[in-house]
Amino acid sequence: DEWHAWTENRHRDTYSALTTGSASKKNPMTIKISTQASDLYSLAGEEFEFAKRVKNRIVNGKLITTGDFDRPSYLSVLYYLPSDAKWQDERLWYE
Repeated sequence: DEWHAWTENRHRDTYSALTTGSASKKNPMTIKISTQASDLYSLAGEEFEFAKRVKNRIVNGKLITTGDFDRPSYLSVLYYLPSDAKWQDERLWYE
């Protein structure tokens, strides 16, 4: 959690150190969870943009089969409101 706050180059180094070591494992797994990043150039922002383009992703509970590329080993599950939504509107919290 709080991955959205990783916005500096030193965070990229830390992330790389945490994930590249798993390549030696037979079935490596990385799980990322965070609130949406306001900085689209942060690690979480870049991952969010990537995840929105993967085929067979889950967006707000619905399977989306279209996308720019297929990545069978990548499970993209996203829950978010449109960027122009008023997050203070409690009716939207349950969508």
